[in-house]
Amino acid sequence: ERDGYQMAIAQAIGGNITLLRVQVDTGSTEVELVRALTERQVTGQFVGSTESQVSVDYTEAGDSTATLIVRETQPNPYPLLEAIGRGRLRLELPPGVALDVDFQGANGQASLNLSGLAIERLNMDLRLGDALVTLPAYDPQASPEDAVLGVLAARDGDVTLFVPDTVAARLELAGGSGLAPQYDAGLYNLLANGVLEARNYDTFSIKLRYVIEAPRGQVSLQVVEAGT
Repeated sequence: ERDGYQMAIAQAIGGNITLLRVQVDTGSTEVELVRALTERQVTGQFVGSTESQVSVDYTEAGDSTATLIVRETQPNPYPLLEAIGRGRLRLELPPGVALDVDFQGANGQASLNLSGLAIERLNMDLRLGDALVTLPAYDPQASPEDAVLGVLAARDGDVTLFVPDTVAARLELAGGSGLAPQYDAGLYNLLANGVLEARNYDTFSIKLRYVIEAPRGQVSLQVVEAGT
């Protein structure tokens, strides 16, 4: 958008930080979260309308944790209709530091490709749009093995989850649309309590539990080769 609003994002993460909490809050925006090529650095770019503004706030606590908040707002209480458009946000998250990610989106497709990242917890609340989520082959260190690690919700859209073949997922399907989930029955079981669980779940060294909510959409699970 040549005449729109653009903002480059670059934030260094302190060398003493062991856990980074990332909060992303967007409006009518396509969102992409991916692994950064540079360690201990968050980079990215937002491109959107002139009615949008993006703020980046980074704070370090005294307990080796930090919080990064990326928020899109529309400061003008009476925005020009001809200036309102869908934005695009790409955010590259650092490998080598544990991450607690919380994404809130109002309207737009979301692609959360978290392969190669140390995801301790992940929450997503997308009010309108489809979501693609790739989980990493990473065993969270800060939670018990049987802990639910977050809620992945698309309130009016589909959720497609990509799970590495070295990971056993246990997905609690809540608030369903009535559509049967799509999955490989040779690799996963749909239990009577609405839980989609990897076959031989107990034999995997990496077990990830999430709640999936798609009250008006389709839930799909695909097993992929680790590292892809």
